[in-house]
Amino acid sequence: MLSVLCNSQLVVIAGALPPDYKLAVEAVHIATKTPGVRRVETFFVPKAAPDTGDSDIAARIKAVLAGDTSARAEGTDLTVVAGTVVLVGMVDDQAKADRLVERAGSVTGVKSVKSFIQLKP
Repeated sequence: MLSVLCNSQLVVIAGALPPDYKLAVEAVHIATKTPGVRRVETFFVPKAAPDTGDSDIAARIKAVLAGDTSARAEGTDLTVVAGTVVLVGMVDDQAKADRLVERAGSVTGVKSVKSFIQLKP
């Protein structure tokens, strides 16, 4: 399964891939040809990665972020792939971006955090 996250002309495609990764290649091709998209980033893991309860981890992260006003950032999104959190969005300052990464990484079951958080101009 692939997750596609979009924010401010950035598309991030993340997911677990089988050895034949044609779906990912096609998804990247479609994203790069989409009007308005300026940048496409990817985060993929092998399909054989064990199920780490990604949807449960994502729900716990969202609850943690919702309860922390210093980490709450409207317009951000996340997905979890094999225990790695993928963050996408725009924030006002670097401190907010750092707080999002720190709080997401503090949730039980998270192995790492891959941030595509950008600073607002």
